[in-house]
Amino acid sequence: MEVAIAFCSDVGLGLDLPLYRQAFMALNGGPFIEPQSVPIMSGDQVVYEHSMNLLTHEIGLAVTALSTFAETRIHLQRLLNNTRLTGIAWVNVDLNEL
Repeated sequence: MEVAIAFCSDVGLGLDLPLYRQAFMALNGGPFIEPQSVPIMSGDQVVYEHSMNLLTHEIGLAVTALSTFAETRIHLQRLLNNTRLTGIAWVNVDLNEL
């Protein structure tokens, strides 16, 4: 989270979201990698492949720019619950607040 705050302090808010994704991936220690396919599970069965950016093999990255985000939090938790990911790093870069 400190990396996201420092980056946004330097460049500001209001950029296109893909630029933030690329920056956060690079600042996390690696080059930007295209979104990866994450299996969505129902029990032990894969029911869908969801495309998302990954910081590691176990941690996804979600970057949004929302002024209200309660529903997004529920959605991301539901997504996490149905994958083998151990976490999702979520950064909301609203124009008024990080």
